Amino acid sequence: MTERPAYVLTYQPSGQTVIRDFFNAYGEVQSLLSRPPETRYASFGMRMAAIPQLENAEYWELHGQEALSGRVRRLRVYVDGSVIFRASADGSFLCWPRDLGGAVVNPVVVADSVVSFCRFMRDLLLLTTIRPESGRFGVEIRNAGRSEPQLMMYPGKLRKDFDMFVLEPSDMHTVGELSPRREVAVQTTDVLMAESSALYAGADATAYRMVQSFYGIFGFDDAAIPYVDRTGDRPYMNVGAFGT
Repeated sequence: MTERPAYVLTYQPSGQTVIRDFFNAYGEVQSLLSRPPETRYASFGMRMAAIPQLENAEYWELHGQEALSGRVRRLRVYVDGSVIFRASADGSFLCWPRDLGGAVVNPVVVADSVVSFCRFMRDLLLLTTIRPESGRFGVEIRNAGRSEPQLMMYPGKLRKDFDMFVLEPSDMHTVGELSPRREVAVQTTDVLMAESSALYAGADATAYRMVQSFYGIFGFDDAAIPYVDRTGDRPYMNVGAFGT
């Protein structure tokens, strides 16, 4: 098994889960994997130039690799409702490709991928005929401690060109664990919550909690998290702010 750092998002239902028409090669699960919800064009989300495959009557898999960037992503949906998204924790996906050895995390990738994952989970949970009361959303950087150079992250928004900014050494935080993992428990009704003007309101609020956990891995508090709307009852990741 590879020891290269990997960025992993997971969902584990906390009770029995039955997904409607799971084994149908032309059913709703296959359709969702073929066109998962996307935050914007060419996002860092779940959509890939690949065809979903049903493997061993156990799980669906979407595995994409882009020729130019080398970006590799893998999304699996298991028959029990568990879901795993995995991508490279380097300059081909999670990090800036050229700055500081491709080991500086790009904050918009974190926000975009987590929102996309939570929106995918919302749509998948709507396909269940037996629905869990809650589930655990996880974020992990496997083998983070083996990254050379060290994985680093800074607070705040996207920086398009590091040469235009002066980052103090204290601004850059590193990972203090070999394979850090954090989880948040979320009620299914909270994930599925929708508003008239925001179909994915619950998913985007869940995404905030996951992003909060990711920043915690690097020792940052809530003030460091960009692209957040805190004006309502609960914070949520604001997709409209990704380009600002």
